[in-house]
Amino acid sequence: MRKAIAALVFLAAALLPGAAVAGSASPCGPALAGIEHEIAAPTLSYGARATIIERAAAGDPSCAGAITALAKSVAEATNPMLRARGFLGPVGWFWNNIYFRVFAGSTPNMALFGVPLFFAPVVLVGSLIAVLSGTKGARKRPYVPESIRTQVN
Repeated sequence: MRKAIAALVFLAAALLPGAAVAGSASPCGPALAGIEHEIAAPTLSYGARATIIERAAAGDPSCAGAITALAKSVAEATNPMLRARGFLGPVGWFWNNIYFRVFAGSTPNMALFGVPLFFAPVVLVGSLIAVLSGTKGARKRPYVPESIRTQVN
């Protein structure tokens, strides 16, 4: 897992505009190489990661942009909620919350548990229609023929 995160960090740093890859000929290479392995640790808390990034940016102000870009890519690699991209406005936000928090970003979990949840209202309405159509005769006022009625009072 740690190697996969490091590979994602390296790839993101290489593809981000203005960010230098650690170990390259850029003057920011040593600064990025120094913090890349520190902030990629999966057990690191958000506060500790932010402290490392602030300390590195303060130590080398000319590379603050590259350090911030690297930190963003590491955060996205370690937290699936940060990889979420909104679509369709509020509906997309709600969907991303469900997908990443309830189903942990797992498509098989979503298929196994989400599809029945999606069709639950359809089953409920179908059941309601079936029950109401089956009790149609019981919901009418009963007709009593004159021949069997008795006089009361």
